[in-house]
Amino acid sequence: MARQYIFAILVFIVFFSNMTNASSEEKSEKKSHIHYEFELSDEQKAKLIKAVSTLKTGDSLLRVKGVLWKPTVDQNLFGKEGDFIFRILDYYVARVEKDGVNNNDQLISIYFDKDDHLVKIDNAIK
Repeated sequence: MARQYIFAILVFIVFFSNMTNASSEEKSEKKSHIHYEFELSDEQKAKLIKAVSTLKTGDSLLRVKGVLWKPTVDQNLFGKEGDFIFRILDYYVARVEKDGVNNNDQLISIYFDKDDHLVKIDNAIK
């Protein structure tokens, strides 16, 4: 009886460890096969990163646009009551083909306050 119990536990452990390994392998395989709608060249990517590194909190929108090129997306973010939160310039390095929110887009987002002064830079480049 004890041998059957031990055998059943071993089968259970082996079965579920194989399922976990397969799941991890599938996830890493999917990530390596991401198809981008567009992707900057390594040279363009390096140029963007270098230019962004020169920006400082408090810089004007005019200065930022002078240092960088036209953003991929330029949008204002408003709260539920219609109150201004941020103006955001997004500079995409790579954008996934599918529409919608995803974690695979690579971009730099630059946030401005209501007076068009830089307040934050988010770097989501992998």
